Amino acid sequence: MIEDRDPHADLRRMVAGDIVVTRVARHYALGRLNADLQTQTPIETHDHRTDALRQACVLAGADRRVFLYELAGPGDYVQINCSEAFEPDRLNRVVHGKRRHKSRTR
Repeated sequence: MIEDRDPHADLRRMVAGDIVVTRVARHYALGRLNADLQTQTPIETHDHRTDALRQACVLAGADRRVFLYELAGPGDYVQINCSEAFEPDRLNRVVHGKRRHKSRTR
Protein backbone atom coordinates (compact mmCIF):
# COMPACT_ATOMS: atom_id res chain seq x y z
CA MET A 1 0.00 0.00 0.00
CA ILE A 2 1.36 3.41 -0.95
CA GLU A 3 1.21 6.07 1.73
CA ASP A 4 0.89 9.77 1.05
CA ARG A 5 3.82 11.19 2.98
CA ASP A 6 5.03 14.71 3.30
CA PRO A 7 8.54 14.82 1.77
CA HIS A 8 9.57 17.26 4.52
CA ALA A 9 8.29 15.04 7.33
CA ASP A 10 11.67 13.38 7.80
CA LEU A 11 13.46 16.70 8.14
CA ARG A 12 13.79 18.01 11.64
CA ARG A 13 11.88 21.20 12.10
CA MET A 14 13.67 24.50 12.42
CA VAL A 15 14.55 25.62 15.92
CA ALA A 16 15.49 28.98 17.39
CA GLY A 17 19.03 29.91 16.44
CA ASP A 18 19.10 28.09 13.08
CA ILE A 19 20.39 30.14 10.16
CA VAL A 20 18.06 30.84 7.23
CA VAL A 21 19.31 31.97 3.81
CA THR A 22 16.53 33.60 1.78
CA ARG A 23 16.68 34.69 -1.84
CA VAL A 24 15.48 38.28 -2.05
CA ALA A 25 15.46 39.74 -5.55
CA ARG A 26 19.10 39.53 -6.72
CA HIS A 27 20.79 38.76 -3.42
CA TYR A 28 20.67 36.32 -0.50
CA ALA A 29 19.79 37.46 3.02
CA LEU A 30 21.03 35.62 6.12
CA GLY A 31 18.95 35.61 9.26
CA ARG A 32 18.91 33.82 12.61
CA LEU A 33 15.55 32.25 13.52
CA ASN A 34 14.00 33.78 16.64
CA ALA A 35 12.31 31.93 19.51
CA ASP A 36 8.84 32.48 17.98
CA LEU A 37 9.99 30.37 14.98
CA GLN A 38 8.37 32.84 12.60
CA THR A 39 10.68 35.84 12.54
CA GLN A 40 14.39 36.24 11.95
CA THR A 41 17.07 38.58 13.16
CA PRO A 42 18.82 39.90 10.01
CA ILE A 43 22.54 39.24 9.85
CA GLU A 44 23.88 40.23 6.41
CA THR A 45 23.37 39.87 2.65
CA HIS A 46 25.46 38.38 -0.15
CA ASP A 47 25.26 38.70 -3.92
CA HIS A 48 26.01 35.02 -4.57
CA ARG A 49 24.29 31.95 -3.14
CA THR A 50 27.57 30.08 -2.59
CA ASP A 51 29.01 32.92 -0.51
CA ALA A 52 25.78 33.21 1.48
CA LEU A 53 25.64 29.48 2.21
CA ARG A 54 29.32 29.35 3.12
CA GLN A 55 28.89 32.20 5.62
CA ALA A 56 25.68 30.66 6.97
CA CYS A 57 27.53 27.40 7.66
CA VAL A 58 30.25 29.30 9.51
CA LEU A 59 27.66 31.14 11.60
CA ALA A 60 25.68 27.98 12.31
CA GLY A 61 28.69 26.12 13.68
CA ALA A 62 28.24 22.58 14.93
CA ASP A 63 25.12 23.13 17.02
CA ARG A 64 22.78 24.84 14.51
CA ARG A 65 21.52 24.03 11.03
CA VAL A 66 21.23 26.01 7.80
CA PHE A 67 18.11 26.25 5.66
CA LEU A 68 17.77 27.75 2.17
CA TYR A 69 14.61 29.43 0.86
CA GLU A 70 15.02 29.81 -2.91
CA LEU A 71 11.33 30.43 -3.55
CA ALA A 72 8.87 32.22 -1.33
CA GLY A 73 6.23 30.08 0.29
CA PRO A 74 5.63 28.11 3.45
CA GLY A 75 7.61 24.89 3.63
CA ASP A 76 9.58 25.57 0.45
CA TYR A 77 12.98 25.26 2.09
CA VAL A 78 15.94 22.93 1.81
CA GLN A 79 18.15 21.92 4.71
CA ILE A 80 21.82 22.35 3.81
CA ASN A 81 24.34 19.76 4.96
CA CYS A 82 27.32 22.04 5.59
CA SER A 83 29.78 19.20 6.12
CA GLU A 84 29.17 17.90 2.60
CA ALA A 85 28.39 21.13 0.76
CA PHE A 86 31.69 22.89 1.43
CA GLU A 87 34.47 20.36 1.83
CA PRO A 88 37.76 22.20 2.46
CA ASP A 89 39.64 20.31 -0.26
CA ARG A 90 37.17 21.57 -2.87
CA LEU A 91 37.61 25.22 -2.04
CA ASN A 92 40.19 27.11 -4.02
CA ARG A 93 39.84 30.55 -2.58
CA VAL A 94 42.09 33.13 -1.03
CA VAL A 95 42.18 32.45 2.72
CA HIS A 96 43.67 35.02 5.09
CA GLY A 97 45.53 36.68 2.24
CA LYS A 98 47.27 33.51 1.05
CA ARG A 99 46.48 31.33 -1.94
CA ARG A 100 46.14 27.60 -1.60
CA HIS A 101 49.24 25.71 -2.69
CA LYS A 102 47.33 23.48 -5.07
CA SER A 103 47.04 25.10 -8.47
CA ARG A 104 43.83 25.12 -10.44
CA THR A 105 43.58 23.15 -13.65
CA ARG A 106 41.37 24.18 -16.49
